[in-house]
Amino acid sequence: TGPIPPEFGNLTGLEILHLHFNYLTGDLPSELGALAMLRELDLGVNDLSGEIPPELGDLGNLTSLWLGWNDLTGEIPPELGDLGGLTRLWVNDNRLEGCIPDSLASQLDDQSNVGDLSNCGDKPMAAAEREDADGSRAAENTRHREYAALKAGGPGAVYAGDLTQLVGPAPSIDLGDQDGNVTLRSIERFGWLFESAYYRELLERANPTDPTPLTSSGHSIEIRYTCINRALPSCRLVEEFWAPNLEKRTNGQLRMAITSLAETGLAGTDTLELVSDGTLEMVGIYSGYVSGELPLFGILNLYGLYSDHRTLFESTTEILPTLDAVLAQETSGGMVVNHNWFLDDIFLFGRASLRSVADFEDLKIRSRSSSMSDWLGGMGAQPEFVPFGEVYDALKQGSLDAGATSPWSAYGQRWYEVADYMNGPLVRWVPLPNLVNPDVWERMPSDLQRILVEEGARAELEQFRLAPDQALAGVQDHVDAGMESIEFTPELNKHSFNVALVQHVIPGWLVQLGYPGRGTEAVALFNDSAGAYVGIQIEPDGTVAKRPITKGW
Repeated sequence: TGPIPPEFGNLTGLEILHLHFNYLTGDLPSELGALAMLRELDLGVNDLSGEIPPELGDLGNLTSLWLGWNDLTGEIPPELGDLGGLTRLWVNDNRLEGCIPDSLASQLDDQSNVGDLSNCGDKPMAAAEREDADGSRAAENTRHREYAALKAGGPGAVYAGDLTQLVGPAPSIDLGDQDGNVTLRSIERFGWLFESAYYRELLERANPTDPTPLTSSGHSIEIRYTCINRALPSCRLVEEFWAPNLEKRTNGQLRMAITSLAETGLAGTDTLELVSDGTLEMVGIYSGYVSGELPLFGILNLYGLYSDHRTLFESTTEILPTLDAVLAQETSGGMVVNHNWFLDDIFLFGRASLRSVADFEDLKIRSRSSSMSDWLGGMGAQPEFVPFGEVYDALKQGSLDAGATSPWSAYGQRWYEVADYMNGPLVRWVPLPNLVNPDVWERMPSDLQRILVEEGARAELEQFRLAPDQALAGVQDHVDAGMESIEFTPELNKHSFNVALVQHVIPGWLVQLGYPGRGTEAVALFNDSAGAYVGIQIEPDGTVAKRPITKGW
């Protein structure tokens, strides 16, 4: 609470200052302009007022400036146009006027949010037009807040400035924490998620304040939806939330019949071909299944690349539009309706606690993919390909020392009975695009198409509401069953990144791509939308080099 101390201007070595999500008041101290080393300044979601000090234009190393969701007034200082490295600017939801200096506007990335401010080189908005725009924006914000208040405290709750409204029961008892709830503690840990540009775009796609009217009548369309495993939370949400809401909203004209790859006996590696020829009408595309056919998708399975969920999420949401476009092209017009986000952190379940690199030496550990095998080899272990259903007996008999998977999957197979430790995690949060066969999509009337997309966006928003508690609950289930959770040490994390990832996982992916002869587009996407977040770059000759981190929080 209170004002930002002007004495912060004396911290001349400071590179990152994050003060977001507090109750700070008063003006922005002009003394912050003395922080010559500052790269990131985040003062968003407070109660700050007054004008943006022109002294911020002296922050020559600044790359990211978050000032959104305050009560700032006046104009953007023209001095900010001199910040040649500033690529991310958030000044939305203030009372600012004027325009964005052209030199600054030209370098901002698509994650920036400047609200209604236009570029200074654009034709200025007439007073009457600005009044109408401000009125429309205020009305839309009011409608969103009213909708959020209406849905608060349970399934379908959305964020509109108050995290407490997301707290409450999950759609079913197995989709929240151990008691079937969404808790404030977990929501606050992921508060950045609900402030993200992707979340706001998803809320717009859900169109809650102006939903598409149902004009069709007399239709009876059933879409067979195939997920990976019906027991996974992401699949359960389709069954418990998306499907019933869709049927209710369309008066039964559009329904989803849910099955899984295990139930159909179909191979996950064939999903692209099967959805293209209509064998599968709608399916969740798991990158691990299709990366053999489309090596580009291996960019989502580079184990050890990210150390935290926020960096992973920001990077992945940059990558997703390219992956969705590739799926549409490969299936001759298939439609990606939404994404199943499953917080899929990977742990190593076994009899040994892994606290140093030496502890990995020669351990036989069940792998789930070639990329995972590359990572395990880089850590000094021996990767073993064992069918998932046989891992329990292999751990029990000692032919395997450990198995790598998510807490949810391990708990469903009762690995806690044959393992003492869960070591990790490897941070994972992989989105599965839900892809509709092009013929199935084209047969639907346009209003039902739009309703399917809107309800899909609402299901995706609900997944984000549930994810923080699901992550904690999956670990806690094993602890309650008698296992000990061992967090990777800094030594292990350093080796994971510098050796296992850089020297094994990424080179393995480049071999799949056929790089440098092929895969230049995939490498360019990695460098711009993944490597920039973690500080590495793939060179034209296929070597991996360190680089400055230029994106992320």
